Amino acid sequence: MIYMNETSIDELLKQGFYQHKRGNFTLAKQHYLNILQKEPKHIEAMHLLGMLCAQTNEYTEAVSWLEKTISFDSENPLFHNHLGNAYKGLKQYALAEKHYLKSLELNPKYAEAHNNLAGLYYLQEDYAKALQHYYFSLKAKPDYVEAHSNLGLLFMKQGKLKEAEKQFQNVLKLNPNSLMAHYQLGNLYLHKGKYNLAEKQYYLVLSWNPEHIEALNNMGVLSLKQKKPQEAIEYFTKVLILNEHHLEARSNIAATFLHFDRFENAITQYYELLKLDPNYPNVQYNLGVAFMSLGRLSEAIQSFQKAILENPKDANAHTNLATIYIKLHDIEKAKQYFKESLRINPTDESVKFMLNALTHEHDYKKTPIQYVANLFDNYAVQYEQHLTIQLQYRLPVEFKRALSELTDFPKLKWRILDLGCGTGLSGEVFKDSAKYLLGVDLSSKMLKIARDKKLYNRLFEQGIQEFLLENRDKFDLIIAADVFNYVGDLKEIFQEIKPRLTDSGLFIFSVEKTSQYPYLLETTARFSHHEKYIRELCQQFGLNILLCKEVVARIQDNQPVLENIFICG
Repeated sequence: MIYMNETSIDELLKQGFYQHKRGNFTLAKQHYLNILQKEPKHIEAMHLLGMLCAQTNEYTEAVSWLEKTISFDSENPLFHNHLGNAYKGLKQYALAEKHYLKSLELNPKYAEAHNNLAGLYYLQEDYAKALQHYYFSLKAKPDYVEAHSNLGLLFMKQGKLKEAEKQFQNVLKLNPNSLMAHYQLGNLYLHKGKYNLAEKQYYLVLSWNPEHIEALNNMGVLSLKQKKPQEAIEYFTKVLILNEHHLEARSNIAATFLHFDRFENAITQYYELLKLDPNYPNVQYNLGVAFMSLGRLSEAIQSFQKAILENPKDANAHTNLATIYIKLHDIEKAKQYFKESLRINPTDESVKFMLNALTHEHDYKKTPIQYVANLFDNYAVQYEQHLTIQLQYRLPVEFKRALSELTDFPKLKWRILDLGCGTGLSGEVFKDSAKYLLGVDLSSKMLKIARDKKLYNRLFEQGIQEFLLENRDKFDLIIAADVFNYVGDLKEIFQEIKPRLTDSGLFIFSVEKTSQYPYLLETTARFSHHEKYIRELCQQFGLNILLCKEVVARIQDNQPVLENIFICG
């Protein structure tokens, strides 16, 4: 208890200011109030009390004390500057501007007032005025660290990274231990793609403050950029241990799980994010993607529908719903969602292609490359289990059986090219017969799975026609299992096959059967081909058909899917 009759006002002011500087705001405030109880017109106590209230976000009380201060001394620029800060805290920007300008009218070289006014303009996105006053602040006080920092942030906001870097370097010249400057330089280098420099800056920050949440979060982002997903997850987890309500880190860890196909983990994190913020952007869409990838279609539908309610112009949500309804054999709903997606984004060739597959309104000669890549990237995780177990896929085995009818195939060691190799199902069957095995596919995620199996000598992420045009090697065997289902007109591919075969080389491929000539885009968005069309192409490009046989390629919807296997030489 402080007794005013025992302590002089000067001593109370001295003690209050001491506690104020040390951050003991409650005790400092009591000292100031005790002074004002004894001397109600003590201007310095009122001023300090107003400043303290602004520092503790008690802005209404701060305004009250600072307005009272100015009523006794309206010509003090310091008072107007601090009152401007209080009004800015209340988001009463016009009054804040009024008092900052009054402060500068009284003292045009008041660096802090210029800096605060610039900050106000920055908040209002008036960057030209903000820039002007940051320059005035630094002209008045060249070693003003805060103004250099704020000017750097303004340049960052405007994308002027070179200028921003200069300002943060200025801060470090004045204060080499500035965590803020090192952190912001890390952000700048991260934005510029200079990952090693960014990492160095974040490490410095974390060496001084291992619990710097934003540096930890951005190290996670940096790890993702460097293709280190597990390291990224560890950083995001550290952030969430320190602050489980950190929305960005929660979103980042969920997105990391989603991107690297850890769908169950992603779903868990997105649900946690929804508990913290039910309206966090894109959560429902991403949940839909995770559910769809796991084959949990009813939950995916609900999530995509919620995403559309949040953003009716989300073309991707409409497209994914259409794709789900195809799987559910509800063609009318699929067409409805594809049409809406195309209305939102009229240039999407993949959606045009899918809608055409359902309506046959236009003639397509091949599947758009981006459609194929996205299809198999999204399908990669469940591809093998779905294909081999649910669909009882058997083409690679049928290929080997067919080749054995013509050659002593199991004992041969050939240079083999696997077109559209996917996850390596054909590679598994043919590896023992290969002295050199090369795979080509559009899907990066499929190729990652194939690469992990260590079956292939080389793998190429390319379209097959592009590869055949660029690669001049010759092969003893070229395989294309379930590849031409995504190409209607095969002419451009077939003309490149013969030059890629050795003198005794063989080309084995499959096509789905159609009774319509020459090829047809089915409602499954896959092409079927007439046997006569294939024979004409082979004759045109010097390929002798050595075998043609009908096989059951897979079981779909409890029905056998028949394909023709051709072996040419």
